[in-house]
Amino acid sequence: MFVLLLIVAVILFGFGFLNPIWWTAAIVAVAVVDGSDPEDRRERQDRWERLYSRRRRARWRREDRRVRERRG
Repeated sequence: MFVLLLIVAVILFGFGFLNPIWWTAAIVAVAVVDGSDPEDRRERQDRWERLYSRRRRARWRREDRRVRERRG
């Protein structure tokens, strides 16, 4: 992430802050750097989904247990 910010800072401040062409170049650079490793993004997404699904399953189990306890 630091590299991304450094690239944007160099493009915008180094070449001209007010020139819209450099803003466009900065956006393109951010898109290229941000999307450079789809495998890494996919791994982070999988980790997040596993964590989230575990939490949801635990919550569903607790809710189911409460419903069963209320029914007797």
